[in-house]
Amino acid sequence: MYAFVEGEIDSLGPPVVVSVAGVGYEVWVPERHRHELAAHVGPVRLYTHLQVREDDMTLYGFPSPARREVFRALISVNGVGPKVALAVLGDDAADEVLRGIRRGDHEPLRSVKGIGKKTAERIVIDLQERAAAWIDSGPASETEPASAGEVDDPLAAEALLALQALGVSPDRASAAIVAVLEHDERPDDVEALLRRALRRLHPAG
Repeated sequence: MYAFVEGEIDSLGPPVVVSVAGVGYEVWVPERHRHELAAHVGPVRLYTHLQVREDDMTLYGFPSPARREVFRALISVNGVGPKVALAVLGDDAADEVLRGIRRGDHEPLRSVKGIGKKTAERIVIDLQERAAAWIDSGPASETEPASAGEVDDPLAAEALLALQALGVSPDRASAAIVAVLEHDERPDDVEALLRRALRRLHPAG
């Protein structure tokens, strides 16, 4: 329902309150990102996930689509709710935790508040394969896929849709496009951007 909210920070909460056209949206964000927002000046964009329950609707927000996809993957695991998923992404060692999932190592997860041994093991079993894509696309610490300005770029947006139509996950597609725009000469058209992004996704191809 909500892909993102963009506006000025009215309150750091928690939850963070984002003022959009006179309406304040309460958004729960990972603790680490909430602290980063304290130093931010000007409008912010939070990529959101709406959790709907019988008596409640809650917005969760993230600095990039990739972080949001990690959150969604985490809450898909039996026994892992939004509070625990936020704790994983908000932990000071979040990047090592995600790398641990990829390695099949559940021990880093044990450092996150609210996660016991059984839950940590279940997360690794369910998400190890998916975690490889998080790392390959420039994980939590290395590359932030798709900033607000890059997503608003019509060339990038069209290339993003094309990559997803080819079966590339949104976070990997975003990371590849951002890498091209940041490190290569700007392509003249969507086809050129798409070719370069595909080369980054499949360097041996």
